[in-house]
Amino acid sequence: MRQIGTMADPAEATRFADYLLTLGMTTRVDSSPQGAILWVHREDRVPEAAAELAAFQNNPRDPKYKAVASAASKIRKEAEQTRREHEKKSIDLRNRWASERSFRRIPVTQTLIAISIAVFLGTGGGSPRIPLTQKLQFASVHPARSLDAPRDPWTLINGRIESNVVDDLKRGEIWRPLTPIFLHFGIIHIFFNMGAMVQLGALVEARRGSLKLLAFVILSGLVSNAVQYFYSETPLFGGMSGVIFAIFGYVWMKGIYAPELGMGLDRQTVMFMLIFLFVTSTGSFGMIQFANAAHLSGLVFGMLVGVAPHLIPSGRGPDVAD
Repeated sequence: MRQIGTMADPAEATRFADYLLTLGMTTRVDSSPQGAILWVHREDRVPEAAAELAAFQNNPRDPKYKAVASAASKIRKEAEQTRREHEKKSIDLRNRWASERSFRRIPVTQTLIAISIAVFLGTGGGSPRIPLTQKLQFASVHPARSLDAPRDPWTLINGRIESNVVDDLKRGEIWRPLTPIFLHFGIIHIFFNMGAMVQLGALVEARRGSLKLLAFVILSGLVSNAVQYFYSETPLFGGMSGVIFAIFGYVWMKGIYAPELGMGLDRQTVMFMLIFLFVTSTGSFGMIQFANAAHLSGLVFGMLVGVAPHLIPSGRGPDVAD
């Protein structure tokens, strides 16, 4: 920024500054005992601005200076609108990490993680032989089947498992459709799921609120668990991954359709999650085949909740986490 001169009349200085703005030169006008001091922001425009100042001082009543106030006002309004649009699409990463990791702001995320860890310890890593595991499964299993089953529930393939969730619900065990999200089988399973919950769950809770995250977790858990149960015809599954893929789908869509919320994901994260979904769903590269129906249904559910408000003509969609 460079000073180009002073003017005795502040009103005239403002009028000249408006004129320079119509020429694409931004300025600053400061008051001083000697009058108004004129500054030009861009160094490369200083000679041009100085020449225009000399011409203005020689003939301030030139017709070209008459309509500059309205023209400059329009330019400033357009610049302000551009700035606001930019802010909507920008995310302040300087404070985002700290604010979204503030434990006072993410009580639901904390609670979900705490329950998952407590259940993991109480079930011996999801052992099907422990009564707590059997109580938290989507449906109860015939005792003879469960006692004869191997310790790893993922290898329980001795025919169709005998279970009926409707009978369990009639007996008052209404928690079963949701509680499999707290079951985890092995340290790696819970480690990755809780790590993802810290990242994605905390992000949604900090940006959208605790109650909306809680409602979203309950609904996505019910949907992904039900799809997995009826697809696989066995209640022996568990994990928070269906919910996590739902949150991922929701955040992914909000980053595209509502970037002003600050919940966007970079391309690398999106690609990693989709590749992980493919690998674990197909058993590619020698990996075990996970609860792929829960993953896929959770992802679809989250994407629908995230995008629906922006596609429905009325402008309103599912109010769970909108």
